[in-house]
Amino acid sequence: MKILPKDGVIVLDRIQRSINLSCTVRELSMHTIDPLRIKWYHNDHEITNFRLNKKISSHQNQATLVLHIHHLLLNDSGLFKCIYDNGKASKDVQILYTSSGK
Repeated sequence: MKILPKDGVIVLDRIQRSINLSCTVRELSMHTIDPLRIKWYHNDHEITNFRLNKKISSHQNQATLVLHIHHLLLNDSGLFKCIYDNGKASKDVQILYTSSGK
């Protein structure tokens, strides 16, 4: 499982207005990944579908769920977590966004 642009901490400046975070789940075996079992959370609250762009890769054992935040606000700061299959696998990224860009 991986998150792009990267795991860890992302500091956004005030000029940046949007961001895409993608979460890719890949099974080592040939089991099919169900993209409906991938969920994005922000500060422990599930993010509703209006902010998500679901996309399934051409390989059946891989799926990607893209979170697109169109207009970043201060309350978009916090912990974003991608969870697959009710916690079977998870990754997170911390977003720090301030109006001063610091």
